[in-house]
Amino acid sequence: MSASYFQALGIQIVAGRPFSSVDTATSVPVCIVDEAFVRRYLRGRPPLGARVVVRGMGTGRSPLPVRDIVGVAGQVKERPDEFQPEPHIYARRPSAHVSSARSSSWIGADFVPHLL
Repeated sequence: MSASYFQALGIQIVAGRPFSSVDTATSVPVCIVDEAFVRRYLRGRPPLGARVVVRGMGTGRSPLPVRDIVGVAGQVKERPDEFQPEPHIYARRPSAHVSSARSSSWIGADFVPHLL
């Protein structure tokens, strides 16, 4: 998942930064959250630099990685009639090769965050 992922979908990064080439399997795990995530889980706390552990992200790692929030994405509606958007978290899931990574996003019902 790169900056072009968000551009291709028309999702604006409203704070912080998109993923970059420095986000690898050996770097600090990071994520990007959306505005609904900030409202629901951070409740006025500054999002950039907040640290979160997320159960249900399917990493298969134990213990679960602590991810630093490096960006906030604009809100995306899942359906046109959606009045209360679900929170989203975007994370790179590195493959066995440091040079490549798969991109993933999770919707609010799919994960349980724990803020540190």
